[in-house]
Amino acid sequence: MIDQFLRHPGIFLLSVLLALIPTIVWGYYFYQKNTVNKKTALVTFLAGTLSVVPVLFYQFSWSHIPDISIHYYIPQLIQSPGWYTIGFFVVVSEIIAFIATLVSALAVIVVSLVTWTKGVVGNVFRAVTEEDSNFKIVGLLIAIFATLVVYSGYTAAEALIITVSLATLEEFVKHLVVRFVDDNRLKSIDDAIEYSILVGLGFAFAENIFYFFSAWNGGAFVQIFIFRSILSVFAHVFFSGVFGYFYGMAHFATPIYHEEVHKNRHLFIRMIHKIVHMKGSVLFHEEKMMEGLLIATLLHSIFNYLLQLNQIVFVVPFLFIGFFVLSYLIDKKEDHKEFKFVSEERTTGKIHEMSVDY
Repeated sequence: MIDQFLRHPGIFLLSVLLALIPTIVWGYYFYQKNTVNKKTALVTFLAGTLSVVPVLFYQFSWSHIPDISIHYYIPQLIQSPGWYTIGFFVVVSEIIAFIATLVSALAVIVVSLVTWTKGVVGNVFRAVTEEDSNFKIVGLLIAIFATLVVYSGYTAAEALIITVSLATLEEFVKHLVVRFVDDNRLKSIDDAIEYSILVGLGFAFAENIFYFFSAWNGGAFVQIFIFRSILSVFAHVFFSGVFGYFYGMAHFATPIYHEEVHKNRHLFIRMIHKIVHMKGSVLFHEEKMMEGLLIATLLHSIFNYLLQLNQIVFVVPFLFIGFFVLSYLIDKKEDHKEFKFVSEERTTGKIHEMSVDY
């Protein structure tokens, strides 16, 4: 691919310009609904374009570094089932998620240094140490799902594993960018949604460049351009926006949870809180993070699998419904409420007064 870029720089530049068209159109539609800081929005978008790097590295590993690719171990899972094989499979999945975290952190730090954006480097280190359990959970989810699919005897097991593992990794990486860049800049749940949408746009923009460049000499370029400009770009916006909603809930877990307690909601969390002696707001935070990851991954996996089956007739209504769901979340009155306090430490539930850093 790199050799092709060097041989055809003009086509590559044209692919970039074409990829910008749907990005600008969708970006204008969603960005005009919010007044987020312009520089922060630009940095978030640029970091989002680099969020494809961990995913590309993972795909590169399939053929060049098979020892860290879960697909390399699928035949072993089928041929030699056992606790040792499953355990090794889980460890590899954890390594993948850990590497994705490190690469994402490095990409965000590079963008922040180039754009002279203050506060990001410190936020990256705080996020990595504070949310270190997230990459472990992501790796575990990939491994568990893949193992269940393999042992279910599903005939298209490998295709389904690839679909779900990539969807999980992509949604996890896109969220990491929002967490690293914008965590200390959020004032409301709507901010979390909007910044997540910007990362989704950045990811789709970078992905479209590769697709447009690769399909340039093919006979179906126009169809690919239309499909990816309308459906694929919005798909990333939709999945990221949904995750952003739950991330916003988790970000303001302490004040939101206290409001929920007053309304006698989340009785289950309060019961677990008494059993495990963990603060209810911390449990609420973890619950919302897992909801966001699982729902975004599920939606992404459905989209990818419908594409693999070439069921475009179902993709269109699926995303049509997604458009109204995302619009509802953006317009929801409660999501625009600005909080004066935010969780200082997700693992303890401590809070401090908001000080948004631009």
